[in-house]
Amino acid sequence: MTVKELIVTIENYEGLFRSMLPRFVETYDGLVMSNCDEPVFRRKILEIRDLLADTGFSEYSDQIVAYFNEGIVIFQDAPSYASVERIIGAIAALLTRLNRMAKDGDGLPSQKFVVRAAENSAESTQSHVFGGRGDSRTRRAAKMPNPELDPWRVIRSFLSKANSYTVPDIVDSSGLSVDWRISDRENYSHTTRWSAYRPRIDAAYEALANDDDRLRVVFVIARELSRRGLAEGMDAALREIGWALEDGRLIPAKGEIRELFFPEQSQHDAYVEIRGILKQAKESVLIVDPYVDGSTLTLLTTCASAQMKLQILTAKLPKDFGLEKRGWESQHKTTIEVRTTREFHDRFIVIDGNQCWHIGCSIKDAGNKAFMLSRVEDETNRTNLVDSIMRAWNAGTNG
Repeated sequence: MTVKELIVTIENYEGLFRSMLPRFVETYDGLVMSNCDEPVFRRKILEIRDLLADTGFSEYSDQIVAYFNEGIVIFQDAPSYASVERIIGAIAALLTRLNRMAKDGDGLPSQKFVVRAAENSAESTQSHVFGGRGDSRTRRAAKMPNPELDPWRVIRSFLSKANSYTVPDIVDSSGLSVDWRISDRENYSHTTRWSAYRPRIDAAYEALANDDDRLRVVFVIARELSRRGLAEGMDAALREIGWALEDGRLIPAKGEIRELFFPEQSQHDAYVEIRGILKQAKESVLIVDPYVDGSTLTLLTTCASAQMKLQILTAKLPKDFGLEKRGWESQHKTTIEVRTTREFHDRFIVIDGNQCWHIGCSIKDAGNKAFMLSRVEDETNRTNLVDSIMRAWNAGTNG
């Protein structure tokens, strides 16, 4: 089976399940699947479970079965309306992935496994390296933390506690694209509205291009929920998985999470966080930023001491930077080495020669627009990055 053939098959299942929703019967216990649809639904769930497992999409197969079982337990052996909606949401997320695979010309995972079996020995010698200049071929992304630490699940659970009439506004503020059109039956109550919204929100979230985009969505929705009085409960739940809320802002609460998102117009938060990184230095600070100005010197005041080695690797200096630097050095009784190079576009901070942070904008502009601040955790990436920076430093021109 090809990817395109699988798409057609999965779309048929999705259409069938959607056609069952209007036929749910309203009872005192809620919406119940019609007697004629229930045996068909159960049989099709088994079919799609086996199909996805056989084609290499076990994660979706497991999720669909989990939603099915959840609906059975809650509604005393009858499939629930919410569980069917969630299954449709999982299928929609799968279709998004399949369409992307078809566009990229990828094969099914089950087909790739056969090919990879012959390539494992060759691939085992390759390592993830920093994707800078030179002949590096792979780039290991420092993205969302491990799945068990993903804050989305917690944030989504609190989204369900918000007034369901406000959910579209909250989600829309994050930029997530969701179809909010619902039927009169789905608009019956908070429960039915949320049951209709949840799988669509999940599908839109899973369809985002990368983990940076997902983290931005989580950040904005967490902020909006905090403004609606849910901050205390969210903070307690988030701390269980290594995150926290500080003044409505999502931040990592445990050392193993090393990414921060800053929205537009968060200049003070960005300054405080970058200053906190510099305060960790015990021996040296090296800033790589193509565009620096006097604000860089202000930040370095944080770690200025006679014993601290301070370096700036940049591409272009303001005309009066040398004069301002000399005044700074005279006041703080220490020196800053400055060199210029055209080797780097990205911005980095290297602490004590072994801790590296990647900054998604110039330090002088941090917080003007949305950006990510990420610690480089992978040892191979970090080593290659530091080596590349030091080569550029040694070859640079004195500023």
